[in-house]
Amino acid sequence: MTLVWSAEVERVTEAYAFEKQVQGWGRRKREALIRGELGALPALASRAWPNRGG
Repeated sequence: MTLVWSAEVERVTEAYAFEKQVQGWGRRKREALIRGELGALPALASRAWPNRGG
């Protein structure tokens, strides 16, 4: 396993909360975070995708 992204936080509770948030993200959004494409994150939210006819 290789560390591909990290951040410093003030409290351990903040780290746990962010980890849980990222765990709920899709692969494309997590990969954008790793690449540092922070501006792309909102557009990659699952709610941002148009209805796919389902």
